[in-house]
Amino acid sequence: MSALSAWLKERRVSVLDRWLDLVIATYPPESAAFLRGEKDRFRNPIGATLSRELGVLFDALVGGDSIGDEACHAVAAVVRMRAVQQLTPAAAVSFVPLFKRAVSEELGGEGAQRATDLLALFARVDELTLQAVNELVECREQVFRLRAREARSEVYSLLRRARLLEVVAAEDDGKGGREE
Repeated sequence: MSALSAWLKERRVSVLDRWLDLVIATYPPESAAFLRGEKDRFRNPIGATLSRELGVLFDALVGGDSIGDEACHAVAAVVRMRAVQQLTPAAAVSFVPLFKRAVSEELGGEGAQRATDLLALFARVDELTLQAVNELVECREQVFRLRAREARSEVYSLLRRARLLEVVAAEDDGKGGREE
């Protein structure tokens, strides 16, 4: 364990609070106030998920040499939640690199003395950021597929109710709409 890791573990609560505040600040002011204030996990599932998963990510980033499955699951949980919110892709995955800012703010003037350790830690953050981007793309594709399936289902239902399906089937010449 590096000296920086030990130092960060001693300040775990402070860094996590800072990181959570930075992530919550990515939401609109009214939402951010609610996310900060409401502690009931049933009334505030977003805040509860963020608190829980950022703790897992902190331990993974500060703890070991490789990013494990638990950290990947934590990234996936936060990204899935943020993928369906009205956030830009950059904002949806910004929670990971905000860890760098939280650590830098916590370090203050001591950052230059720990440059080598910081570079290694920040490389791990970058690795998790890429993981978050991949997860976001998968989530958005899944949402798109679900919406497309729902739209097809609605159109089919409307055509059936309007009794137009029989007309379309009778006019279909078996070419699938292509002209030869």
